[in-house]
Amino acid sequence: MKKISVLFFFILFLSCKSSKDTNLSAQENLSKAQTTPENMEFMTDYFSGNGTEPFWSIRFSTKNILFLSLSDTIAIPYTAPKVSKNTSIYSFKDKMLSFKVTLTDENCVNQMSGKEYPNSVTIEYQKNGEPKQSLNGCGRYIIDYKLLGTWKLQKMNDQILTEADFDNFPQLEIKNDENYFYGSTGCNRMNGAMLYENEKLSFKNIITTRKMCLKSAENETTFLTLLQQVDEYSISDATLNLKSNGKTILSFTKS
Repeated sequence: MKKISVLFFFILFLSCKSSKDTNLSAQENLSKAQTTPENMEFMTDYFSGNGTEPFWSIRFSTKNILFLSLSDTIAIPYTAPKVSKNTSIYSFKDKMLSFKVTLTDENCVNQMSGKEYPNSVTIEYQKNGEPKQSLNGCGRYIIDYKLLGTWKLQKMNDQILTEADFDNFPQLEIKNDENYFYGSTGCNRMNGAMLYENEKLSFKNIITTRKMCLKSAENETTFLTLLQQVDEYSISDATLNLKSNGKTILSFTKS
């Protein structure tokens, strides 16, 4: 009888352990499924910033701007910013609140962690007649996951390219959590700063190698000129369209 009891509890233990392992495995798979790019349509945040003394954070989405600190929680509706060469200014004001955020494209170092960010953030706000608050911190744009990867040029000013136009087709490489791009002009290697904000996109400070390109010199110059004119983008059917003033000037496909 004693042997039967021991055997029963041993079988029960194995059954519980198997059920627990199965549940953990299911939870892990669900977690992975929820964080893959195919399931990220709900993620609309495109900028994240933070600061210390006091601790605060701010996130921008296509719907609102959410500010959190130890003493305040402020959510304001999204409004298009006033944009200059390297600065975006978001402003909101009503009877109870005045809120202004300035995002500047300049390197910024978090004073506590020492981590470097590509953007500085300045916040000024006043609510309910209380003393005005001024905060400084750092942040970065959250790149649209659909932009990530390597893109191969297919069209330039509506002209479909052939192998006769370039030594190799120009390419763009865009990595996660970076405000820089890499790639090829069709002959030379290139890299530079990529400024992303919601559906706006631009390429600045482009640097290339100096290899002589006999076959594609003229087309390389045209490509670089057009790339610097880009101000927005769209992605459809694995095609990346780079636009200037609403017109598509460069079209890429996923490589």
